[in-house]
Amino acid sequence: MNNSEDWSHIFTPLSLEQPLPELPLARLRFDLQTAKRAEENLIKSANETSSTRYLLVDNDHIAVPQHSALKAQLSHELIRAIELPADYIHLLKEKVSHDILFLGNYEGITYCVLWIHDNSNIMVALHHRYDWITVDQFSSHATSLESGLAVVAVSLVQWHMHHRFCPACSTKTEMTAGGWEQYCPQCKTTHYPQIAPAIITAIIDRNDRLLLQHKVEWSDDPARISVCAGFVEAGESLEHAVRREAYEETGIHISSVKYQGSQPWPFPGSLMAAFIAHAQTTDIHVDQTEVEWAKWYTKDEFIADLSAEKIRLPSRASIAAAQISQWYGVPLQ
Repeated sequence: MNNSEDWSHIFTPLSLEQPLPELPLARLRFDLQTAKRAEENLIKSANETSSTRYLLVDNDHIAVPQHSALKAQLSHELIRAIELPADYIHLLKEKVSHDILFLGNYEGITYCVLWIHDNSNIMVALHHRYDWITVDQFSSHATSLESGLAVVAVSLVQWHMHHRFCPACSTKTEMTAGGWEQYCPQCKTTHYPQIAPAIITAIIDRNDRLLLQHKVEWSDDPARISVCAGFVEAGESLEHAVRREAYEETGIHISSVKYQGSQPWPFPGSLMAAFIAHAQTTDIHVDQTEVEWAKWYTKDEFIADLSAEKIRLPSRASIAAAQISQWYGVPLQ
């Protein structure tokens, strides 16, 4: 068989032809109530409703009960987010610099975010009272409802943190629409959350080997591995990005490409689109700029290196972890 032929249909296991299972950060179960964002007193009304619940967010961290951070590392136990009642918020918000962002509604309960953005004594006290974990750590242990709430909450906070000024005239923007828009009072423009599309690809060859790689930036974590990933360039399709990233990082040419699913990745504002791709060539030439090394793994080689702790699985919340588990045939975490 010619090395340039597309032989993907011959060897692809049935499991790899299926979409990925539900991903931890893609479990949005509540109503975003987009029509309510136009209401002038949206946040005021939410604050005056006794059933409203507020998540606490600091940068990309969610407040959870004490000792939950240890649970996230050592077990698969359920972790709940701290949901503060409206009465508590009335006492707290008068004492700190903050913003309240509207998330949506689930079964008659309105959910918002209390985003405290100063280093007051109250914020220090809150950091001592609760554990604070990243949204990817949290979502792997959360209910579908709370996972969705946390992802949206962190995504909005990250957007506001990184886009505080109008890109057209540099004037400081004003938060509107319950936190879903920014308005420039100078040039009268409205800005919306910016999403950076990225692709992540499980690349397999004709012998059902999976291509894994270690990035240069992970020099302090030599066992860390993942699959090929990168941002989509301006004017580029997702499929073209899959092929370009594979060649730029590892020198591998891709034949067929198949979409598998997607999930938000709010660090700070990506949407990850997952693909499985079939290698047309197998000679590896890493760029040494982004990727330090890449290697084809059989299932036996993979489990041997994993057992010997030569490699470490990606985060449970990541698409890469789901793709590797799907290729191997059983959940690995």
